[in-house]
Amino acid sequence: MERVPYVEGLLPETSEIAENRQSAWKRFCSNPLAVVGMVILILSVLTAVFASFIAPYGYEEQNLSAMLMPPDARHIFGTDNFGRDIFSRVVYGSRISITIGLISVGIGCSVGMIAGIVAAWFGGIVDHVVMCIIDIMLSLPGLMLAISLSAALGPGLRNAMIAVGISSIPVYARIVRGSVMDVRGQEYIEAAIIGGADFGKVIIRHIIPNILAPVLVQASAGMAGAILTAASLSFIGLGIQPPTPEWGSMIAAGRAYMMQAWWIVVFPGAAIMIVVCALNLLGDGLRDALDPRG
Repeated sequence: MERVPYVEGLLPETSEIAENRQSAWKRFCSNPLAVVGMVILILSVLTAVFASFIAPYGYEEQNLSAMLMPPDARHIFGTDNFGRDIFSRVVYGSRISITIGLISVGIGCSVGMIAGIVAAWFGGIVDHVVMCIIDIMLSLPGLMLAISLSAALGPGLRNAMIAVGISSIPVYARIVRGSVMDVRGQEYIEAAIIGGADFGKVIIRHIIPNILAPVLVQASAGMAGAILTAASLSFIGLGIQPPTPEWGSMIAAGRAYMMQAWWIVVFPGAAIMIVVCALNLLGDGLRDALDPRG
């Protein structure tokens, strides 16, 4: 077959892509719950970034004369069994939880996208081997896989992020593989290949931009799941270790005092619930905006 020059005009028009993006943004903004979720998430990120300015006390600052104090003007969320301010620890805990969510999703999404693209593009034995590995990983529930990896790697922030990230790889790999197989047969992809565009250029410029919609939706839900999984690992002692203020470990440390000091577990639990709900609302809004056909 005679190779024809690679022509950008054979690809979807830039103006059409921009128009689709504007239309998706309008659909997203018309969803009040999605906007609420986005606002809450932005506030959570800002809280994590400026935690040292927002928190009135250090997260390790102890006042043994004020142990198990209920919420009041000085300590709006009360204090724990070491006299530490719960509000300050929840604020600093947002930094840990948001970081775990972002990094673990980044690990799972990047590795999963590579695996899915390679499997769909090359097919044959490559597809078979990659998807066999993914199926093996899927044979274990995500939380169970994360617990196994965290137990093998040991407790700590870095290991928790790695364990949660690896446990989420199969979901992204399956989504990306299906999306690439749908997109690969499009005319503009075939035109780019016939025109002499190399594998990297086709993937980066033409495949990835057209499969981002389902990946973004999964990433928002995946971040919520990552925060819950990390909190679960910390709760059972395999994640973040005290005195680092992580919401799951705060709940674990306060469960012995639930009957006499409910605020120790209620406020970290409420923080998890609010952020996870916000991410789920954001994910639903992104799904409706990016795929209006449902």
